[in-house]
Amino acid sequence: MKPLFFKIDVFEKVLNVYWKRNEVISQNISNVNTPGYKAKRVVFEENFKHVFNRKRLDLVKTDERHLSGIDNKLDYKIIKDSYKSIRNDKNNVDIDREMALLVKNHLKYNALIQLSSKELKRLKDAITGGRR
Repeated sequence: MKPLFFKIDVFEKVLNVYWKRNEVISQNISNVNTPGYKAKRVVFEENFKHVFNRKRLDLVKTDERHLSGIDNKLDYKIIKDSYKSIRNDKNNVDIDREMALLVKNHLKYNALIQLSSKELKRLKDAITGGRR
């Protein structure tokens, strides 16, 4: 049986990643004219897909006080972007690409906020029996 707040816990973790991604993209945009700056990326989706496409998690809890291993599996990494620089100053930030990534991340973040809100409402309705 999944814990009652499993979805909320996952939503929180993913929202934190999207927030961090927004910070990284903003940093890239602010360094668009910095010579030699290499854009960074937040890598997360592959870990997320890997965790949730599996039938079960291969985790062993030897003590009830141990934390669930799902948080460790949902971590993100910040890497330097391998996007090639076409500028003489070796800066590889493409402002158009960064702005598109920022919009995409913003849409994902807002969609997940709405899902979280609906899940919390569902839990509230279950607790109150649908009464206000």
